[in-house]
Amino acid sequence: AERQIRKDIGSLMHILMIGTDTTLLTGSIDNSLQRHEDYAARADGQISIVLCNRRQPERPLSPYRSERLLIQPTESRGYADYIPTGVRLGLARHAERPIDLITTQDPFLTALIGLRLRARIKRPLIVQDFSCFVGSPYFLRERPRNRLLHLMARFTLPRADAVRVMNKRERLACIRLGVKPARVCLAPIVT
Repeated sequence: AERQIRKDIGSLMHILMIGTDTTLLTGSIDNSLQRHEDYAARADGQISIVLCNRRQPERPLSPYRSERLLIQPTESRGYADYIPTGVRLGLARHAERPIDLITTQDPFLTALIGLRLRARIKRPLIVQDFSCFVGSPYFLRERPRNRLLHLMARFTLPRADAVRVMNKRERLACIRLGVKPARVCLAPIVT
């Protein structure tokens, strides 16, 4: 029976998510972890999440593993460490069980990780953009670092195989940045 289960699970889709939502492991939002368990069940597969976070020695995050969901925090020294650590953890998941699809939580650092992984493992990349800031002049003026984030989005979004947005305004902003209209999917968050 165990062999049959492994055979069945081996044929299911394996999605690699790259994100920064620490509530998955801290429990500070009650349904966050369960929502991702449900996503994995709906996808009829397994979801592995590389969770980019800054190490806090007084409150380290522990990995989470269930039958369909694995969450591995990077415990990085800083933001610059997200990329090499995220790529390393993504490649480790792919070596353990081949990845079928890569998706990132944002068009910034997580998307840079996704692009590097796509180049290495040759799987499609979907970049999620759940905001209204890519085309927003207010976002650019709010903080100096937002100009850098905007440059990252200008680089990553046109290179993604697909971009998922939540609203028409952000869809148009992505198209203006050079994303082909057929590659921009308008799909709100499912809770």
